Parts: sequence; structure tokens; C-alpha cells
Amino acid sequence: MKPSFLLPFILFLFFSMHLPAQSNQDVENAKWINAYYELSPEPFFWNLDLKYTVKYCSGTDDTLIGGNTYIKLMNCSSGNMTYRGGLRVIGERWYFIAKDSVSEMLLYDFGLSIGDTLKEPFFTEHYFAHNAFGPLVVSQIDTTVMLGTPRRHIYFDNSSGAWIEGVGCSQGLLWDPFANISMFAIALECFSQADATRFVGSEYGGYTGGGNYNVSCDLSFSLSEDNTMNAIQIYPNPTVGGFTLAMADFTGKAGLKIYDATGKLVHLQEVVQQQIWIEPHIGKGFYTLLLENGRSLQSLSLVVR
Repeated sequence: MKPSFLLPFILFLFFSMHLPAQSNQDVENAKWINAYYELSPEPFFWNLDLKYTVKYCSGTDDTLIGGNTYIKLMNCSSGNMTYRGGLRVIGERWYFIAKDSVSEMLLYDFGLSIGDTLKEPFFTEHYFAHNAFGPLVVSQIDTTVMLGTPRRHIYFDNSSGAWIEGVGCSQGLLWDPFANISMFAIALECFSQADATRFVGSEYGGYTGGGNYNVSCDLSFSLSEDNTMNAIQIYPNPTVGGFTLAMADFTGKAGLKIYDATGKLVHLQEVVQQQIWIEPHIGKGFYTLLLENGRSLQSLSLVVR
């Protein structure tokens, strides 16, 4: 073979070796159990009471969105399998696209190093908007062997949770890593893949049965489930302006906050009706809605075209 014929082949190999490998199998056949705790006073001490769990499951089903292949993430709380969004993995980075969104967002970057600044917004489902406290700076990284597998823990300078390589966030999948400053705590209590437990939290412990982790996460952990996410609707979504907010479980008053993709609060409103038309007067883009209804705090995604 002449050298002129070899050159294209060599260039193909070179660029192929430098393309990030898609590894969606890293999030296939997985289960995550998120737990929400509230601090309650007891005689002589304070106690964390488990209030509810949010459980996510993935199989091998994929979906094609915008030319990219995602693994379907399902909300499997209380045995109800409802589509939550799509996950895809490129190298050390996980991406997420919510069920009511057309925009992909970063979920995790497990390739960060100490001193790196994460300037781009990343998806979180509860409590705080994207980068609400400014760009995150990696302050500490350690590696811990968890159930036989070494995993990097990435800590940020203004957070209490850690990103755990190949698992998610120690405070829950899709939940944020920021410090808790109120009377609650959030935690990832179990992560399993391919019928084997890969991570357990402090409260989950040996719930799988005497520390037997050759089984997947037990979805019966905590009978109290948070189903309010399925009871809140916004439509139309995407929208060109306003939208209808409808709540099946309404306590008589709710607080609505809307954040843009940079974490800036762009709309604040008190909601006093079970169903109401919202006209926030915001521009085109991707937004996060935080709705506090009684003791429940939920978030939804909104796209304005």
C-alpha cells in the first residue's frame, strides 16, 4: 500500500482515539433512592425523621432527542413508572434533559480537578436554582472504596454534598449539592446497577438484608412517597409567554419563584388558587420554577420560545 493511501487511515485512527466515548451503559439498569429528612426536637437531642423518598429507575430503553441517544429515567415511586427525563454519558460528564424541556443541561462532571471552576449551569431538581451561590470551585477531592469499587468524591467550596463518580450526588440524584441551611436534610440512600448495590447511605445501612449488597436497591424503603411532582402541571410548555399552573394537592396558598438559567430570580408571586394563569413577562430561554406549597417544595422546568 502506498503512503498516500495510508494517510487518511492514520488520520481516522488519530481523531477516533480523541473522540469522547459515549457510555450510556453506565446509567442503564440502575436505581436511585433519594431521601428527605426533617429535624425534629426530642428530649435532650434533635432527631432526623424520614419524611419521604423519591425513587428513580432506568432500564435499557433509550430515546433519541435532538440527534442524541438518552437512557430513559423513570420516577418509580410507589410503583408508578412515569417518565422523568433522559440521561446520557459522555466520558466523565453526565447530561440530563427533563421531560418537559427541549434543552439539555450538564448534570455531573466527574473529571474535575481541585481548583477547577464550574461556570456552566447544571441541572438540580430541588431547593436551589442553578449556580444560586455563584460559580462552584472544587475545593477537595478524595477517593473512597465503596462496596469494593474506588470512587472519586468531588466537593465544592460552598456545598455540603459531594459528587460521587459513577453514582451521582451524595444528597440525591437530580438534587443539588449545596449546604442545607434549614431544618431538613437530603441524601442519596441507595444506588444500584445491574442488580447489585453500589452505594448505601447512613440510614439505608444493611436494609438489603444483613449487608448483602448482591441485590438492587429495595424500592419498599420508606412507605411514604413524594408524589406531588406528578400532581403539579404547567401548560403549555414550551410557551411563548404565559402558562397555566395547576395543583391537584393545594393547601390554600403557595409561593412561586422563577429562576433563569444563570440562577437569577426573575419572577416572584404568591399563588392563592388551585389553577391560575401566570404571566411572568420573561424572555426566551430555559427556566426553573420553585413552588412551595405547604411543607412541600417542588421544582419544574419551563421553556419560553
